Amino acid sequence: MAEIELGKPEADEKFVAAELADGASKSFRWKEWIGCFVILGVIAGVTAYLVTRPEDLELTFGDGASSPLSVVRVIDVTGGVTGTLLIQRMFSLSDPTNQTYFLNMLDPTFPSSTNVSLQVFNNASLGNISLTIENIQLVEFPYMLPDSINPFTFDSVSFLNEADTVISSAAFDPS
Repeated sequence: MAEIELGKPEADEKFVAAELADGASKSFRWKEWIGCFVILGVIAGVTAYLVTRPEDLELTFGDGASSPLSVVRVIDVTGGVTGTLLIQRMFSLSDPTNQTYFLNMLDPTFPSSTNVSLQVFNNASLGNISLTIENIQLVEFPYMLPDSINPFTFDSVSFLNEADTVISSAAFDPS
């Protein structure tokens, strides 16, 4: 190692430069490691968030005055008309006794060549028809049922073609 004579300007510059280089390299490595750990922590946190977040969260907003539709009865229809027929209920949040019922049909398939009618029976063995909906394939679902109809008395449904011939029928489970 070369001797440095203090007091000379170029010697002082070499000494200060050597001291700075040695101290700076130690503190830089220490800060470098902390920076790496912080960056790795951020990457791990973002990855964990992206992996665990819900992909398609469906939000439903109501007017706050009524409940969302809830299913009260279900019937699977097969034959000439297929689909799932639902009876759904909605009630006023301010007055739960004020209830409205809807008829809904999921994934309906109708014959293309005829106009189909739906008949809902409250006592099929006696032929008591509670509700008839003409051209059901044109109805927008959910269909609000009249207030005079009690859907808990329904026992079966029939789908009829233009000639009033039954093309599909199904019965509700007694409940």
